This record gives sequence, C-alpha cells and structure tokens, in this order.
Amino acid sequence: MIKKIAAAFMAVLVFGGLAYYSGILYLEKSVPENQAYMKAPVVFFPEEQRLEQEEQKEYKENPLKDTETARRQVSARADRVLAEACQYYLVEEQGRVNIYLSDRETVYEYTDITMDMLPEELQQEITAGKGLSGERELYDFLENYSS
Repeated sequence: MIKKIAAAFMAVLVFGGLAYYSGILYLEKSVPENQAYMKAPVVFFPEEQRLEQEEQKEYKENPLKDTETARRQVSARADRVLAEACQYYLVEEQGRVNIYLSDRETVYEYTDITMDMLPEELQQEITAGKGLSGERELYDFLENYSS
C-alpha cells in the first residue's frame, strides 16, 4: 500500500515538473512578441495632439486666465447640476412664499408663510430662488415654517 502511495506521489511530482517546465518554455517564446507590442508608441490623432499643444502654450503664456476660465466652467457646470437636481423652488411673491415646480413656471402650492416669519438668511435664499431637491426637503420646510 505504501509503495502505491509513493508511486502516485512520484508521478504527481514528475508530471507537475513537466507542466511547470513546459509553461516556462511557452512564456519564454511568447514574451518577445508581447514586449514588442507593449513597447509600441502611443499614437494620438494629429488634431488632438495639436489642440493639446495649443492649450499647453496658452497656459504657459497666461496661467491665471486659464485658471479663471476653468473656475467659471466648473461653477457653470455646478449651477447646471444643481438646477437639474431641484424639483421645487421657493419663490417670494407679495410677501409670501410660493412653491413652484422645477420649470419655475408651474405653481405647485401657494402657502401662508410670510417672509417676515423666516430667518434673514433663508429670506435671502428664497429671494434668489431657493431650490429643493425633493419632496422630503419640501415637506421639512413646510413642517418647520407653516403655522
């Protein structure tokens, strides 16, 4: 019985060694092909490359202008995202707060909340057109400031 186990163990070692050796031979054969592929230069489209060079040149000439432009673009994107996220808007009309839908034209609800009842900071936000992202935020506002 011990002889059979030893023979099986030896067979596993021999076949495992052969498999390992053949794997090494295969890798050595395929590596030069892969290396040639991996060392190939990355080719940009000529137009993209030209635009990138122009942007780098402009930035070197006036980095503050580029920074200010980027800041304005980010701010505009942020405003657009916030506007898309708001489902309701609080608007002050004749001293009262009214709720409009996201199109800012359709009245969702007229409220009895007067501007005098609200904190100064909230009054300023409503005067600018405060957006609310969803029904939960809307009902929290109504619950806090309705009489």
